[in-house]
Amino acid sequence: ARALGIEVPVHHSSVSKTLRVEIEEEFKQDNKLRAIVATSTLEMGIDIGDIDRVIFLEIPPSTASFLQRAGRAGRKGNKSSISVFVEDPQSLYNLLGILGMLSEGSVEPLLPSDHHLPLLGHQLIGLARTRGFLSAVDLAILKEAFPFKKVETEEFEILVNHLVKEAFLARRDLSIISGAATAEIVGSGKEKMDFVVLFPGGFEYSVQLNGHEIGKIHPAVLSSSSDDEVSFLLGGRSYLVKEVNSGRKTVNVIPGSSGKTPSWFGGASLMTKKFARSIRSSLNDLKIPDGVFLSSDASHMILDFLNNHQASSALISLSKLKKSIVIETFAGDMSNIFLSLCIKAVSGLKAVSANWHSVVVRNGADTDELHEMLSLISNMERGEISGLLSTYLLGTPKELRKQYDLFGEKLDKFVPDELLVKYVIHRLYDSSLLEELSEAIIVYPSDT
Repeated sequence: ARALGIEVPVHHSSVSKTLRVEIEEEFKQDNKLRAIVATSTLEMGIDIGDIDRVIFLEIPPSTASFLQRAGRAGRKGNKSSISVFVEDPQSLYNLLGILGMLSEGSVEPLLPSDHHLPLLGHQLIGLARTRGFLSAVDLAILKEAFPFKKVETEEFEILVNHLVKEAFLARRDLSIISGAATAEIVGSGKEKMDFVVLFPGGFEYSVQLNGHEIGKIHPAVLSSSSDDEVSFLLGGRSYLVKEVNSGRKTVNVIPGSSGKTPSWFGGASLMTKKFARSIRSSLNDLKIPDGVFLSSDASHMILDFLNNHQASSALISLSKLKKSIVIETFAGDMSNIFLSLCIKAVSGLKAVSANWHSVVVRNGADTDELHEMLSLISNMERGEISGLLSTYLLGTPKELRKQYDLFGEKLDKFVPDELLVKYVIHRLYDSSLLEELSEAIIVYPSDT
């Protein structure tokens, strides 16, 4: 840009709000400022005037996010012009998923929770603070809200007792009032900000190379490998994790080996099951939507990629890879994390990891035995699976907190662990994936 004499400012969350506003106003009003390099901070809700073109240097693992960003261009009756650069394998996977969903005319569905126990605790504290007290009638009305439809009376009582014990609430006759500890979280400073905004930013981990931030990753990166070494791609480059500071939410890294396959390819977003299944469909039968034009190089690259990355025709397949067994599902991050937890809870195996397309079981597991285990899990009742998962997660508190962190919330202090684990299982549970396990097949080397 400098060589062309073009000024290109940077717009992202680490830039101060004042400077971001200045950049937005200048871009909207000054003809000299023709381009901005931005993250998702310009994705929605900000008026920056007419944009001729949106250029993607990294492709999000979400059709909804892609369309939201692409929609910044082509307003006032003009067509959107979007250019996409594919720099790494995950971006190519993401492009295939987007092309597949665009050809179907679909985006990822919104799946709000109707059993949001941490949110109920948060709302009880906020309402007691603002209204002065809560009567039995108030509580009954609150329980009718959609996020709390599936909350049982016993769970509600456990939650209220927990909040009273922690002094967030107090009992006065037949009413509930605000407790002494509430003042600490609604007074001032960061605690107040976190409480008021409900789902605060900053749940991603800052990636630090030689003391400088080079990007952010989702905490699921720490679940993506059962090895001591965890690696991932960021900005098209491989990095190896050396140290994780959960308190500061930082990950110190060094450049990864080009010969080692990264255990994580994603960025700060998780991939849904619908998007992952769209990738699988495109791998087996790619359809290019109208209005999408591929350069000659891009066409050759995609064709070569498809020839070398055919997905199994079965919904679930098991294959041996050295000392590991790969369970290919193309079920997305959350569903595969759920399956990995089921395997851990049922078998006691520890070396189990998950990413958006597969679950990997290491340390010489037997393929036939694992196949039988998947069939066993598939035939279990929901209550039995939930009980096993609850026992496992309550016995490993760090694992429980790590899974809760996946949702990007900070409400766990408002709910006891016995209810937090129910919420985590509720959010992760995928009954359709469990049904698919009954039809899992073993793929032997001669079948590939």
